[in-house]
Amino acid sequence: MRFYPFAVETLTARIRNRSDEESTLDALRDWMATTMADLSSEAPEIQKRVWHERELRAHVINSDDALRARARAGYYEYEQVIATGLGQDLNQPAASLVRRLAAITAVAG
Repeated sequence: MRFYPFAVETLTARIRNRSDEESTLDALRDWMATTMADLSSEAPEIQKRVWHERELRAHVINSDDALRARARAGYYEYEQVIATGLGQDLNQPAASLVRRLAAITAVAG
């Protein structure tokens, strides 16, 4: 099985399983830190492969407008997971622009 550290499923689980006292952004921050720590604990050849594949992917995507748009659309799932959590944190309705913009900003960052 290939090691892919940035799976939306792990982010979804982390946000869904956070404590009542923990905000979505705190859970996101912890997910990122844990994900990076997990990657750092992998064998050097796995770390190198993951970063090399991400670098190649970024190069290919950045060289084509259509691929850039498609890649951007690929972040939608991450944005939805974060926006849902933020909506719960802020007691905002599902259609709230505030939670969606905050989620988009978090993912883009």
